[in-house]
Amino acid sequence: QAGLALVTDDPRQGRLEATARSLLFGLRSDVVVRILPDPRGARIDMRAVDRASTPDLGANCTRIGRLMGFMRS
Repeated sequence: QAGLALVTDDPRQGRLEATARSLLFGLRSDVVVRILPDPRGARIDMRAVDRASTPDLGANCTRIGRLMGFMRS
């Protein structure tokens, strides 16, 4: 996805880490995606957390929603 810089990609552990940067102030968020085996296919866990203590005004929620959309298509 545009705006994400890959930090770590470990297919054996099903883990991907990236950094996102906001357009307005350049604030950074850490994004982690884990894909784990599940009897019905796979279990996907995602999280995004700002490095700054300021509110992100829903940016990380939007980011996770977009990532989920990319995975569904």
